[in-house]
Amino acid sequence: MPQLMQHSHRQAVLLWGDLAWAIDQLDVKSLGHCFWYGEQAPLTVDTVAANHVTQKLGQQCDSLVVECHQGLKPDHLATLLGTLRGGGVLYLLLPDRQNFKGFGLYEQRLATLFDRDKQLIYITQGDDQSLPTPLAVKKESFELTQGQKDTVEAIKRVATGHAKRPLVITADRGRGKTTALGEAIADLIEADEKKVVAVISMNRRSVDPLFDVLKRRGVGEGTVHWMHPDEYLSQERSSSLCVIDEAAMVPLATLEKFLQRENRLVFSSTVHGYEGSGRGFVTRFAKLLGSYSNQVKQIQLDHPVRWANDDPLEIASNQWLMLNAKPDEIDKCVGVTIECCDKTSLLNDESLLRAVVGLLVDAHYQTRPSDLHALLNDPMQQLWLARDNGRVVACAITIEEGGISKELAEQIARGYRRPKGHLLLQSLAQHSAYAEGLEKKLWRIMRIATHEQCRRQGLASQLAQAILKEAKQQSIDLLGTSYATDVTSLAFWQSQHFKSARIGHRVDASSGAQSLQMLLAISKSCIADVEQLHAQYVKDLPYRLSDDLSALEPAVVSALFFTESASDAIDQADEKLLVGFSEHRRELQSVAPAMQRVLIAKLSHAATEESTALSVAIKRLLQRQTHQQVTQSEGISRSEQIELLRQLFSGLIANS
Repeated sequence: MPQLMQHSHRQAVLLWGDLAWAIDQLDVKSLGHCFWYGEQAPLTVDTVAANHVTQKLGQQCDSLVVECHQGLKPDHLATLLGTLRGGGVLYLLLPDRQNFKGFGLYEQRLATLFDRDKQLIYITQGDDQSLPTPLAVKKESFELTQGQKDTVEAIKRVATGHAKRPLVITADRGRGKTTALGEAIADLIEADEKKVVAVISMNRRSVDPLFDVLKRRGVGEGTVHWMHPDEYLSQERSSSLCVIDEAAMVPLATLEKFLQRENRLVFSSTVHGYEGSGRGFVTRFAKLLGSYSNQVKQIQLDHPVRWANDDPLEIASNQWLMLNAKPDEIDKCVGVTIECCDKTSLLNDESLLRAVVGLLVDAHYQTRPSDLHALLNDPMQQLWLARDNGRVVACAITIEEGGISKELAEQIARGYRRPKGHLLLQSLAQHSAYAEGLEKKLWRIMRIATHEQCRRQGLASQLAQAILKEAKQQSIDLLGTSYATDVTSLAFWQSQHFKSARIGHRVDASSGAQSLQMLLAISKSCIADVEQLHAQYVKDLPYRLSDDLSALEPAVVSALFFTESASDAIDQADEKLLVGFSEHRRELQSVAPAMQRVLIAKLSHAATEESTALSVAIKRLLQRQTHQQVTQSEGISRSEQIELLRQLFSGLIANS
């Protein structure tokens, strides 16, 4: 083991036994710079609280101690592993093996993987074995790898070359991409002190390596400004270069705003690792980038700088946490069978588990290591598989909610209690006065993921229908879903006859969009409930659009109004008013209420084809934006807005 560490490899030590015993085995003085995750950390180490783990992004340590006596937190471990330098040691403080395996199937799988790994050092309480300590810890060199040098030059070309040619830098953890960003920015400032560089990230500590480089190079922090994404976008400013670090942690909707506003952008992101990372981000973001520029440059850094190639701990942790899982290789989808997968079967088939996780990572860019933990350990979660000759071509995850007593349901509705789980029903109880829903049984469809080679073949619909069929057999009352509002997802759930019940008041931090909650009644007792919730949602929409939903994209607004039973009939009095407006006899202000009613009726009946005129109508009449605001967003004058509205409503009347 010392030989491994002297070659800048990292080592993992597992201490099985009482927590007090395990801590006694550690010589704190010999641990070097130590990050300690847990409640029993000595005063002399750098304690990492559970809610501050992401603040360690970009930092480094010589040893990492992780207490696992309350279970292992995959997201936190994945984040912290990237801070451990080559030559360092990971100490996992574990209960005895039986207690550890008793946490659930996830821990049973880990125990099996631990047993198979001959590179790990096992120390069990009662063993007479000395504990290895960090040695020859690798300090990050100021000498850049060739990959980093190439990256520095690519970043500088973004800042000095043609505009609208963004750069995307991807790498696994520990490849030195943030250091490369710092070196490139330092070069740019030294060449031209007037350049204004903005460094954007979700937290300041994650870009410490970047500012360490600037400090070493003599570049003052006042020259380069760090900002949170929302803070930067809230200000009227532009930069010579805008660098977004760990872009996978930033909502795609927010990244799109940067693409709309900035001319010179560099995006950097981890491919395998902690929360929000993964190939799913790269795939989805690539599609978004393509709609803004056909001159996108991509660079991937492969050579590690914090530890040596073929690091045993990196190889092991990738397997533990499935950080590098990939979906099955599929050319085409021929015949599909759908099944609800038993968790024990999933545990006993590592290749199947890897294919499922790989599919989820590719399809959902916010997939986390903890999702695997929940998939195996949460008894309320079910996995549904669509397979073609054994290969996983699509999957869905459902979670059961409800079945709560009337007394507890009332306490939840009043805000006195907030039990774990029941996300959708608790939200409807508190915000939509649907306390009785908590007494029902609901299956919430959390995710549906389809293999890239098999999309647009109806697999998602087949999964939804299979879930509905089984729910009926299991006497489930409701199906539900909650997701970041977007036109494509909304159209899919509407096609499955789900009805909108509530849209969130606040933008979700991870998705950058409001959550839309939809329901499908199964039992007869819930049909009227869903209709009432949907009717209330539709009645509330006009006010909400002029208030907390005023920034929604018009295409989303258009889709939100659709109601299966709606009529597009126009009241005769409203029609007379609109004819007068289209013939230039009436001003907008005098007919605006009638225009709003007609527009809502048309949108409720069927989606109206997207156009600038429709965008203007939605912004002016539903979101109550001023003509100055519409001029700024659409680039057309007040008189042009009025003319577009005349044409739009003339056509709506003619087609009624």
